[in-house]
Amino acid sequence: MKKAMIAVALGATALGGVAFAAQQSPAPAARGMHGGGGMMMMADANKDGVLTRAELLAQVDAKFAKADTDRNGQLSEAERKAAHEAMRAEMKTRMQARKTEMLGKYDANKDGKLDTAERQAMRQAFLADHPEMAAKRKEMRDQRFSRMDTDKNGQISRSEFDAARGQGFEGRGGPGHEGRHGGKHGGKWDGKRGDMMAKLDTNKDGQISLAEMRAQATTMFDRVDANKDGKIDASERAAMRGKAGGRHGGPAPSGS
Repeated sequence: MKKAMIAVALGATALGGVAFAAQQSPAPAARGMHGGGGMMMMADANKDGVLTRAELLAQVDAKFAKADTDRNGQLSEAERKAAHEAMRAEMKTRMQARKTEMLGKYDANKDGKLDTAERQAMRQAFLADHPEMAAKRKEMRDQRFSRMDTDKNGQISRSEFDAARGQGFEGRGGPGHEGRHGGKHGGKWDGKRGDMMAKLDTNKDGQISLAEMRAQATTMFDRVDANKDGKIDASERAAMRGKAGGRHGGPAPSGS
């Protein structure tokens, strides 16, 4: 479960992302049109497509400074709540801008929405631009099929499909599906689930220090940085998405 949070955590960065990673509930990795880097690359200051540890920590420092409104070097619950709400507003604005951009590119009939064919065209364009993602998606589909095809006859029967669903392969939107950051969709502050940063409070003093946030960010970065060169490149991001995404979805049954 922790691995599934890392892409999201590094994606939103600092007050948003590090906090999300502190949650222990499952969440899907960044996918779809964010798969090429998406939110993760917000911390890529020089826009070279590679995220360095220094860039991530610089983002953590900047976000912390912005949230620490009383300038005491600690984030109180009130400051964390304010940062959480500001992050939600920022994400909503960014998502709306992304939606407008996608409509401009792929809404061929200009009806203000993407139909099945237009969404397929969007996916195909994305995968064409990111062949490593297309290869990873195929690899994960093949692995899921192999796990579900227990009699190895090259087909998924209804009984195999039902058995796989019982083991958690129902996919996104299936029974028990929850919001991206745990619980129901919405992510509003409720003092417990909302205060996602509280789990970064390693010394349990009720405050979050910059050192605590930097330590968590460094730990998460190092998990994704497979070759330990202090950088996260496209292949490492794809590998992390593949590990997390493998737990979601599965092929439909081929027979009864």
